[in-house]
Amino acid sequence: MNQLATPRTDQHPFAVMTGHGREGIGLVSELFGANADVAPLPGHAPRTSEQRYADIFNATMDAIIAIDQDHYITLFNRAAEQVFCCTAPQAIGQAFDHFVPKRLRALLQDYLQGAELARQLWVPEGLTALRADGREFPVEATISALRLNGRAQYTIILRDINARAKAEACLRSLQSRHQSQRATIRRSQELAGVVGQAPAMQAIFEAVEIVAKTDSTVLITGETGTGKELIARAVHDAGARCERTLITVNCAALPGELIESELFGHERGAFTGATTQRRGRFELADGGTIFLDEVGELSAQAQAKLLRVLQQRAFERVGASQTIKVNVRIIAATNGELAQMVKAGTFRADLFYRLNVFPLAMPPLRERRSDIPLLAQHFLATYAQKFGKPLEGIAPISMERLTRYNWPGNVRELQNVIERMAILASGTTLEIREALLRPAALDAAPAPAGSLEDVARQHIERVLNDCKGIVEGKRGAAAILGLKPSTLRYRMKLLGLGKGARAA
Repeated sequence: MNQLATPRTDQHPFAVMTGHGREGIGLVSELFGANADVAPLPGHAPRTSEQRYADIFNATMDAIIAIDQDHYITLFNRAAEQVFCCTAPQAIGQAFDHFVPKRLRALLQDYLQGAELARQLWVPEGLTALRADGREFPVEATISALRLNGRAQYTIILRDINARAKAEACLRSLQSRHQSQRATIRRSQELAGVVGQAPAMQAIFEAVEIVAKTDSTVLITGETGTGKELIARAVHDAGARCERTLITVNCAALPGELIESELFGHERGAFTGATTQRRGRFELADGGTIFLDEVGELSAQAQAKLLRVLQQRAFERVGASQTIKVNVRIIAATNGELAQMVKAGTFRADLFYRLNVFPLAMPPLRERRSDIPLLAQHFLATYAQKFGKPLEGIAPISMERLTRYNWPGNVRELQNVIERMAILASGTTLEIREALLRPAALDAAPAPAGSLEDVARQHIERVLNDCKGIVEGKRGAAAILGLKPSTLRYRMKLLGLGKGARAA
């Protein structure tokens, strides 16, 4: 922009105070109210209406410029000084054309020539203005007119869109960062009851968030006690079916002859004892999600029916010929190697591939030892509240023992240990007895010889002997093995270990 000409303005007390010319004084009074003195606040010196108007006029965040009918500037507030990089004394008396490019100049010319004074013109986009140094910048503008002492006066309110855009971009960036931090904290602390900061768990949390948005079948694998059921619930809760039912079925706890009836229902008289019609778990889960825990325990006939449900979303109740259609999402879990079972011929290959659409492999606790202190503190806080005890922390030596232990029962075993010691605790610091953590588990023991069935029988029998035949309860074999009591009894029955077992 060219050098500004010498300003054309008269000096007046209000003009000196606000940087406005004489013609602008009456315009400010017209904009802000009657020209009357304002009563002073207690303890303050009297202030005239001109001083009051000057304060208000200069406090606004938008650039306010007034021009006369000849396009000369008569008012120029502090925001205008900042926007145009020009002081009010330099601007007042100058032609406003110095500050506007052709488009805004033409718009002003049309408005000044043909507009009725009562009409206001708002242009929210597409306009630019010029700073005193000639830089062009986008603006939005409101133009209005009034008549003062028989002469037309025009008020132009400008807002620098660049400044607003920068502020909005900064706000969006802060909001995005805040949301990202909240998501990271949420994932790092807890997802549907699953606590973990280790990279392996972070990968699980991210995968859950992705697959939850779909209806794809999920297969969760991992050792007993790693939290497979909690992850299944997290998938359900984060998906579109979260308002519908989540039905859980422990396939290992059901006798083989009853699995089909439990899953698909039965008709009256379908077998001995079927005195009424019964809806199966798949019907109850219609519109929601069904979680099949220990899916590897399904009988061959149940596997065939499950395959049909996966393929066609249809089945028949036991003893019925009518086909029932369902809309259900399937999440399955197993603590065994289904691929090995397929090779051994105990699990259908086609069913395995149908279930293995989106696999989630839960890491054992010994592979995410950095999570042990976090999990221990989480469980400690839970049981401190539950038992009404002032438990504040875990002794350093005890935490070291927890971290070194190999945790064959994984998170469930850790939870049981913390609960047991919380019950016994008498102070504010939890002490973990070394006897609770079997030293033999600290180092990986060589695999004993014999078949898998023999190894399982020997291990379960040894734990039962240690527990004096107690299955249930905090001191029972099921808790130590990380199994549900019903699951342990079922396996004991298969292995011929049912005699002598008792509850706590």
